[in-house]
Amino acid sequence: MRVLLISPSPELPGGIARWTKHVLNYYEEHKESCKLDYLCATQCEYSVKRNYFYRFYVGILNYVQVIFKFRSRLLQLHYDVVHITTSASISLLKDLCLINIAKYYNVKSIVHFRFGRIPELVEKKNWEWKLLKRVVCQADVVITLDIRSYVALVSMGFKNVENLPNPLSNNILKNIERNNSVIVQSRRIVFVGQMLETKGVYELVKVCSEIPDIKLEMYGAIPDGMRNKLLRVAGINAENWLDIVGEIDYDLVINKMMACSVFVLPTYSEGFPNVILESMACGCAIVASNVGAIPEMLAVDSQRPCGICIEPRNKIELKKAIEFVLDHPDIAREYGERAKERVFNEYSIDSVWLRMVKIWKDSLVEKIVH
Repeated sequence: MRVLLISPSPELPGGIARWTKHVLNYYEEHKESCKLDYLCATQCEYSVKRNYFYRFYVGILNYVQVIFKFRSRLLQLHYDVVHITTSASISLLKDLCLINIAKYYNVKSIVHFRFGRIPELVEKKNWEWKLLKRVVCQADVVITLDIRSYVALVSMGFKNVENLPNPLSNNILKNIERNNSVIVQSRRIVFVGQMLETKGVYELVKVCSEIPDIKLEMYGAIPDGMRNKLLRVAGINAENWLDIVGEIDYDLVINKMMACSVFVLPTYSEGFPNVILESMACGCAIVASNVGAIPEMLAVDSQRPCGICIEPRNKIELKKAIEFVLDHPDIAREYGERAKERVFNEYSIDSVWLRMVKIWKDSLVEKIVH
């Protein structure tokens, strides 16, 4: 079985790129199950630090180039399956083009939805939902990241839907093992991610400015002007408690997560965030928004929750949750221990890889009825 993976460059920031890196690295060590080739979906340089119009322009160039590269690849080699990752929105047009090219060359198409907004789109019935619905209808298989998205599509009558969580990279586990002597630092809060408004960074900084005796450390790509905006939100004496670090080596980021009192991700929208998996593996007490797969990952509705979920944009809930974790270190420790146990049991890359290979193989066995 020969599979072509079309996904963003693993060198880019963001969850899809990190997933791509994990998958390609794992494949290099386990080539016996299939032949996996890779086509980069970002042929042009991209930077989160540039403005929206620049990113839109580069995005369109990327879409056009990857379509031509895909067709050229199929003229040279025979593939059984193409696995396309997508973040939806306007890129669904690109996905439709790729699906139809795959059909022309008798290649099975699998579209992997890398976002958690499908239930909202089903409700809105807007232009994005119409495009997504067409993608689901035309693809041989579609993959969701979380149970809510899976149920939303199945409830609409689609039968070609699979659910597959993100895996925890073995490289992360090795890094954690190397740093197992790290000591948790009191009242230390850590955020990891692209510092975008949609990640809830304004709410996080504002809330932390009102909590005494804390240290907030923020790691990740910083768009132009964002540092100054965050400092204005933080107010006077921000240098005493706020450290906007930016991008650093990810091994160091893991070390910082292992040493924090609470990991916070107050994002507006997510799919199945890798950074939550990694913070769980680090044994963090976690406060995060109840979007995408996060409530499922943290098992917040079970008898053994691994953290606290809050409504996005809700500063009152966010502040209460952070203060609760900081003021109850014993409970925070329980959250961290449960999170670590859960991530090892449910999200190991070995089990997720086997499930993904099975999806590829099953797509060849029979045509799933839409």
